[in-house]
Amino acid sequence: MQHMQMDILVFHGTSRGYEASCGCPEFDYASDIIYIACDPITLARDINYLKSDYNIKSVIGLDMFSFTYHVECVCVLSLK
Repeated sequence: MQHMQMDILVFHGTSRGYEASCGCPEFDYASDIIYIACDPITLARDINYLKSDYNIKSVIGLDMFSFTYHVECVCVLSLK
């Protein structure tokens, strides 16, 4: 299988998370990851998985669904 080198990976997480979705050998390390998650718990779990190779540059919560408890989280990670 051919490996893909990426500068930036934009990932909109699912409840399955990063490792189940794209944390596989077909992907070499991207220089930066922009991770968008609707579940802060999944984001925290995946940051824990990625922290050995990536530094957190920024994290922000966005209230895109007024009058609900839902929040979108955007995290920018940079390769160490």
